[in-house]
Order: sequence, then structure tokens, then C-alpha cells
Amino acid sequence: AADSGWFGRRRREDPYRVCRVTEDASDADIDLARRRLLARHHPDRAADGAHRRESERQSRAINTAYDRIRALRRTSRQR
Repeated sequence: AADSGWFGRRRREDPYRVCRVTEDASDADIDLARRRLLARHHPDRAADGAHRRESERQSRAINTAYDRIRALRRTSRQR
């Protein structure tokens, strides 16, 4: 099995780490990092079935992390 690297090792992986940004990154920087990661790990770029499944898992992890960051920032802005 392929090493999953830094994607979703634990159930509650640090979303900033998954998106490879710091907590003080701007919203634009976070959006850009997400888009770059999704382009790199897009399932259509995978060579075979196993890599495709891994790419799908990584894409889900990136999107989940991005959603968590947005929720955290929305909550902190409301305070």
C-alpha cells in the first residue's frame, strides 16, 4: 500500500497542516494552497486504480480540511 504521507493520518488532522498553510495565512493564500493541492492530487491524474483511490482520499482530506478552516475562521470572526 502506498504511504498516505501527511493526509488524514489521524481522524482530526490539523487542517492547516493538511492545506500546508499557517494559521495566520490570509484567506486568499489558503484558497490558493487548496487549489494547488487539489490540482496536484486530482484523481484524473492518477495512473491506475490504486493511485486513483489514494488521490480521491487525498482530495477529500484537502476539502475537509479547507471546510474546517473556513468554519473555524467564521466562528472566530463572529466573536
